[in-house]
Amino acid sequence: MRIGPAAVDGSRHPLSEVDLTARTATCGTCGFTAIKVKKGTRGICREVVRQEKERLRRARGVPPRRPAAVDASHRSEQRKISRNPEARAAFIEDHGGACAICGSTNDLRVDHDHKTGAVRGLLCSPCNVGIGWLQDDVALLRQAIGYLSGH
Repeated sequence: MRIGPAAVDGSRHPLSEVDLTARTATCGTCGFTAIKVKKGTRGICREVVRQEKERLRRARGVPPRRPAAVDASHRSEQRKISRNPEARAAFIEDHGGACAICGSTNDLRVDHDHKTGAVRGLLCSPCNVGIGWLQDDVALLRQAIGYLSGH
């Protein structure tokens, strides 16, 4: 059974080798084989969807997403520390066993730089979420400090 061509933003990538049981198909243009297909739908090539998302991001002025290959080693380092109990215990010990910002010993997280993916240190969950919501931006953090100091 062949499902008609997928179209996003006018791009047409015809799908072939459709397997409705596994819900996969092969893109006739880019050869991508893990396309999600639902019964009764045409299915869309993920590469077309990715390209469309990037086009919309550029139109809104949002910077492009970092390529996965650039920070894969940093992500694997963070995963190794987070998922391996021995590595996590050693990391916590190396960083004093407490949050680098407030000194809390509860609910500790491995913090990483969101731009590079590099592991930075150990933070408690509230401090990690706080700097994350402030976009890891030092200028924005200074403005927040000025705001809190003035009130």
